[in-house]
Amino acid sequence: MKKVGVMICAIAAAVMSVTAMAQGNWQSQVAGASQDAAVLKQTMKGLSNADQLAFVKAVNTAISKKAGSPEEKAELYVNAMRAALESANADNRTAVIAETFATVPPEGLTAVSEALSKDLKAAGGDQAQRANEVMDAVVKRSAGADNAGARETLAALAFIRNDKSLQDSLVAKLDAGTQEIAKNEWIGPALAGNYDPILGASNADEAPELANVNSLALPDSAAAAILGSIGGNPSEALTGGELFGGEDGTLAAQGNIGLQARPLTADPGSAGADKFGGEEIGDKVIFDTSVKRGHSVGYQNQTT
Repeated sequence: MKKVGVMICAIAAAVMSVTAMAQGNWQSQVAGASQDAAVLKQTMKGLSNADQLAFVKAVNTAISKKAGSPEEKAELYVNAMRAALESANADNRTAVIAETFATVPPEGLTAVSEALSKDLKAAGGDQAQRANEVMDAVVKRSAGADNAGARETLAALAFIRNDKSLQDSLVAKLDAGTQEIAKNEWIGPALAGNYDPILGASNADEAPELANVNSLALPDSAAAAILGSIGGNPSEALTGGELFGGEDGTLAAQGNIGLQARPLTADPGSAGADKFGGEEIGDKVIFDTSVKRGHSVGYQNQTT
């Protein structure tokens, strides 16, 4: 019996040692994770909820200090947000979104907000319940942060873009000092693709030209599936056919999701192509990227 007890203690000690090592060594992975979403995902696995949030914050801080264009940084922020969401512990996903909005600079959040909008649309399901859960977490986490009102508003925009009926209830969740300016000066222009008012009030750095952020071309199916589990009403993510009118109902029909995805519209002559303009190449249209810096590329079939 004494030998069995010793073996059990040894196994328990080994497990604790591995766990402690996994949770204590994430700091050494920050630099790699800030550049490579695969490193971020691998490192997130096995971390405690608190360490996952600390890791997300550290990665976003590392990205903010990198040299590179606003578009390159925006790409990294979006990839990091999606990778963190996909690898977060199940009970930590909403907190990871809140941590992202609290730690990415406002100019980077323009891209994160638009990417999240696309993924939320693909997730389907009860958007109101999901919005309430996410916004409560964002407002709580951003309290006291620099530019808290802008951060909260950019998070709300991720939901309002897909369903404008949510605007009043989400604005009511913002801190009292932000509600009026968000409602009267920030949200309208942002929905039209102009982030200048909100970024100007935040003294933000140069905003990315979102048309040149490749990860905004299409929703991320894995992130959409995770988002479908948030809000107490799990749902199946919409297929690519439902989102873009593809005949085979897969996102592959519109292009690969990822860093090299190209911002394709529907067929030439479609409403999306006519609205945003572009160059006809083969049987598709490439969006015209000659838009004002910091402006949205728009959403195909978005209700206005």
